[in-house]
Amino acid sequence: AAASGLAANGGNLFVVGDDENHLAILKPTGDVPGRLVRLFPGTLPRDHKKRKAAKPDFETLLSLPVTDSLPFGGLMALGSGSTPNRRRGGILRFDEAGKIQEPYIPDLTALYNVVDQSMPETNIEGAILRGDELILFNRGNRNHPNTTALAFKMASMETAVPIIKWRRDFVLADAQGLPLSITDTCLLEDGTILASAVAEDTSNAYDDGRLTAAAIVLFAPDLSILWIKMIEPAIKIEGIHGWFDGGTVRMFAVSDADDPEAAAGLYQGAF
Repeated sequence: AAASGLAANGGNLFVVGDDENHLAILKPTGDVPGRLVRLFPGTLPRDHKKRKAAKPDFETLLSLPVTDSLPFGGLMALGSGSTPNRRRGGILRFDEAGKIQEPYIPDLTALYNVVDQSMPETNIEGAILRGDELILFNRGNRNHPNTTALAFKMASMETAVPIIKWRRDFVLADAQGLPLSITDTCLLEDGTILASAVAEDTSNAYDDGRLTAAAIVLFAPDLSILWIKMIEPAIKIEGIHGWFDGGTVRMFAVSDADDPEAAAGLYQGAF
């Protein structure tokens, strides 16, 4: 119901939901059912309010490149950090056949503590890996309209005090008096950054609010804005994966309807 992070690898789409303990693996076309891979143990409550309080709130799913510790690459899911139980992540390794292995749960306490100290309110909704830089995008809201990008050395994620290499604060635009704020990001082949953004009538990182606008944004490598394309009618896109096809940017996106009875949507588009 609440798809919130998206990545692609080997002809599969990988999706995390903000109120699930699992990762979903889907084919982008056809009617083959998807399957689930468990990230965290346990069962979440069915009651909406109790589930919201207990959920891991995965908002980011990031593709990881081949390294010595990930000989076939992998994925990393990150919680938003907006409450103590939302400050967890999981790293999933691919094997030679492209299948996912048992998740590794890193200790990200220090990373979230540094974000806490830097932000008026922690709400990580997007991430990209650029070289050895892990760039996190902290979503804003009505009271704190800035979206903030924080860059860390990837190797420092589990160190005692991760160091912020640089930060950038920006407000994308106003939509009916509300800021457009980043909900997911994807690094494209030329170094530009594709992002989804929404304007939601909420004053904090915990409560949902009325959706007033949605957009797709393309950033230059220095995070200056190249263009903003509004989505009409507005859809709460929370996960995005894009790539170049000639001079066209193509993308998949997933949505969260903020309704436990409504299925998440999978969309395909081009710009």
